[in-house]
Amino acid sequence: MPLNKLPKKPKIFIPLILIALIGLTIFTYVSCLASGLVEWDDQFQITQNLDIKQLDVHSLKKFFSNFYLGMYQPLTTLSFALEYKFWHSAPPWLHLDNLLLHLLNIILVYWLTVRLFGRRLIALIAASLFAINPLNVETVAWVSARSNLLAGTFFLGSVLAYTFYQRKPKPTAYCLALGFFLASLFSKVAGVALPVIIIVLDYYRGRRFTKLVWLEKLPFFVISIIFGLIAIQSRGLASLLPATAYTWWHKLLFVPYSFIFYLKKLILPINLSSYYGFPELDNGWLPTIYQLSAIIFIILLIFLWRYRANKLWLWLSAWFCLLIAPTLQVKIFSTTITADRYAYLAGLAYFWALGLLLVWLWDKFKRLRVWLIFFLISFVLLFACLARIRTWVWFDSWSLWNDVIKQDPKIASVYNNMGNAESGQGNLDKALEYYNKALALDPKDPFTYNNIGSAIVKNHGDNLKALNYYNQAIKLNSREPLSYYNRGNVWFNLKETKAALLDYQQAVNLSPANNEYYYLYVGSLARAQYEMNLLPEAIASYNKAIDLYAFNLAYYYRGLAKIKLRQTVDGCQDLRTADSLKYQEAAEALKKYCANN
Repeated sequence: MPLNKLPKKPKIFIPLILIALIGLTIFTYVSCLASGLVEWDDQFQITQNLDIKQLDVHSLKKFFSNFYLGMYQPLTTLSFALEYKFWHSAPPWLHLDNLLLHLLNIILVYWLTVRLFGRRLIALIAASLFAINPLNVETVAWVSARSNLLAGTFFLGSVLAYTFYQRKPKPTAYCLALGFFLASLFSKVAGVALPVIIIVLDYYRGRRFTKLVWLEKLPFFVISIIFGLIAIQSRGLASLLPATAYTWWHKLLFVPYSFIFYLKKLILPINLSSYYGFPELDNGWLPTIYQLSAIIFIILLIFLWRYRANKLWLWLSAWFCLLIAPTLQVKIFSTTITADRYAYLAGLAYFWALGLLLVWLWDKFKRLRVWLIFFLISFVLLFACLARIRTWVWFDSWSLWNDVIKQDPKIASVYNNMGNAESGQGNLDKALEYYNKALALDPKDPFTYNNIGSAIVKNHGDNLKALNYYNQAIKLNSREPLSYYNRGNVWFNLKETKAALLDYQQAVNLSPANNEYYYLYVGSLARAQYEMNLLPEAIASYNKAIDLYAFNLAYYYRGLAKIKLRQTVDGCQDLRTADSLKYQEAAEALKKYCANN
């Protein structure tokens, strides 16, 4: 569309349709407000994330300097901290915020589509499909997918602001585009391809590529490169990787498979799952679908090359490919090869294409208009029903993982997750049943042995039996700090304090400081040092633990260690802090040691 072409003045029915669309979206997702949190990242991002429970300058620094679950998402973590401050992370409020962000994104999609194509009918179609497509349910219904929603909001805002800058280059629009881009990356490092996208947008909308046009992209590229490097570093910390040894040509075939997978699910969003596991190899070969996807992918590339002069096809292809590209598992960073949430923004290319096709039919064949309206309304209502049904899957951990098992009953990690859900509710015998099913499917998964050991300790108190499972976990993966920490706890229970200290020290050595359990590793090491009367070492470790999270037990034992070293004033101050943090034994210690201090 020429830069000087302005859309026509909207008619009264456009706002009414948008209001109806918002209402339909709320109806589709309202059941999410009754859902809880699930044992899949929600516990690490929210319920067990101690960082979000104290919102101050120190915690803000941690949000912007730490990785969470192998991701850099400080603004997303800040949103969780704000929710904890005001609502103590009550699930209905968390789900409501996700829904509100999705509603905002619907409006942004409508607005951006009008700016791109100049037709409000195209924008209504695209916004409708985006609003209720079942493929987007994972992003909206899963609280931990907040990063996707928040990054999407700022990404759409950045592209929208850039369209205003294209038409009338003003510093305000440029700064908004750059600022929104930065905020998007601070929410989730997924939109790093935006500089290339806006270059394609310049080409699509007929902008001349002067020296100034190239220079104005430089800040975008600099920011993109910096966050790209951050993403590589954060993904390097991910440890939950599939055990199968895939070769380079296996990973090469993952690329066309993923592209075709997302296209297929966008067109026909059925048989969806929250967990698409990596394929099993048959004598070193991937399943046939991977080779077939490569053939279809090559055919599509030939088609795009043949029509490469068509700016519209280039724009749609670039949007889809550049937003999907960062999620491709060429370097494996996840236990799932694909995920519904990865198509949240990328799917707009398909929605735009369908909107353009339907509007072309609308203009070309006036006699078909009634049928087109009937088709579109039926299509939208069908998708809304499918999406509403899909939201029930996210009601709790059991419904989530049972749905995954129905789709693929051979994923060991899913049974581990079911076991974790049961363990979290205190159903330890049931948890052991799921862990043993996971073990039967994958006898080489160290996390299964770790989970079984923990369940045995909690349920039966059999430390020696648990010790065998932790030993096996360490044998399979000697670089996992959690296994050493759990084995250290067993040694501590068995009064083998020296052995416990060695395992705690190994856990600390192996764990990065931004690991969600690091403060536990350091605190446990300090406790073992205290029990062995290594008091200066214990104080140093407690100092480190308290810097990470100011928990009452650390203040209590640091206080006792200081008092033993005759640092009575400081020790009593620590005991008072422990008492203020509701540690019961601190009151007795204060009476005993601090009557005169």
